[in-house]
Amino acid sequence: MNRMKVFLFMLACCWLFWLFPSPFSLNITVRDDDGHPVSGATVSGSFYRDRVFMGIKSPFHRGETDENGFVRLYGSDNLYVDVWARKDGYYDTTHQVLVRGGVPDQVQVLLRKKHNPIAMHARHANITLPEYNREFGYDLLKGDLVMPGRNGVNTDIILRVDRWTPRPEELGAELTIRFPHQMDGQVPMELKDVWGTSDFKTAYAAPEDGYAGILQASFKDRLGPGPGSRFGAEGHYEKININKPFFMRIRSGTDENGRMLANYCKVAPGVNIHRWGRTSPMPTVVMRHYCNPVPNDRNVEFDIRRNLIKRPKEDTYAVNEP
Repeated sequence: MNRMKVFLFMLACCWLFWLFPSPFSLNITVRDDDGHPVSGATVSGSFYRDRVFMGIKSPFHRGETDENGFVRLYGSDNLYVDVWARKDGYYDTTHQVLVRGGVPDQVQVLLRKKHNPIAMHARHANITLPEYNREFGYDLLKGDLVMPGRNGVNTDIILRVDRWTPRPEELGAELTIRFPHQMDGQVPMELKDVWGTSDFKTAYAAPEDGYAGILQASFKDRLGPGPGSRFGAEGHYEKININKPFFMRIRSGTDENGRMLANYCKVAPGVNIHRWGRTSPMPTVVMRHYCNPVPNDRNVEFDIRRNLIKRPKEDTYAVNEP
């Protein structure tokens, strides 16, 4: 009986701790890409416990940074706090702070400046290739294939998906992205982890050099049809992710003085392949691409209000990230 009482008492204490966590303060410092403090930024905290059980928003959940980029928020929680930071001339940032194992002494939040957002040809494209094992041209500025009945005019990249079976119980595919001009190519984009919390997650400009002419990615896995497997009911992949953003240089050539001319693009967050396998009639290459229309301008900071590609009706997602 005594053991049962102790158990019930401990259980009640746990529930009280869960329902009524102790209040605490969250010390936050906001800085820019160069490490300088950002003053006058509005910082808000969404305390999970308040939001779920009380539905309140305390005035102590919001503050403005001082000249040192510092602000202190107050609230109650024992799980996590979602922190938002914003200021005119900067991209918004969302940062989740775990407090389950203890409140951190300091929380560092990044605000990235808006340098020069520009109009670009941007599309969240689902590119369905008519066949496997064959190359198809794709126009990045039109956002469509180059073939009869489609809107593409200039072949900027050449797409091909090859399907193969290394062993009876396995299935494989290879995506190849090739470039038609000698000085065209792609180069991997180097990302910083802290950029992931910002609305702007890439570099501001494409590099000038280092471009290679082919991008290839191969996939192989065991066939495992059935619920809960990586394959659909027919025994084929539904989706594969190449989570590697990259820059592209396209339409490269020279002017009358021998100087190079080219357009610069970015693909972020990466490339997907949908619906490939033994029973899939056509593969679909999925990527979000952005291209600067001005030759030799390497700026890839996209103004989401100025997309030069009119969104086709078949597009499920608009391009709403810079």
